[in-house]
Amino acid sequence: MGVIAGDVNFTYQVYIRGALTTAEAWTFLEEDFNKKTLKNRPLVTKKLYSFKMEPDTKLAVHVDKFKELTLQME
Repeated sequence: MGVIAGDVNFTYQVYIRGALTTAEAWTFLEEDFNKKTLKNRPLVTKKLYSFKMEPDTKLAVHVDKFKELTLQME
């Protein structure tokens, strides 16, 4: 657990401080970030509804931005 915790960015170590196993650390992180995701869902939905391809934007860039938005919904 110490090796993995050492690789976690210092900003996020506070979320896993009480974990004794890697599975427990993952559960702590998952629970905290899922709460934030649920709060952001209406905002992301609004962004998806208004999402459109900007002029002079490559299709690959547009698709990447779309994928990024849809991943935020998970």
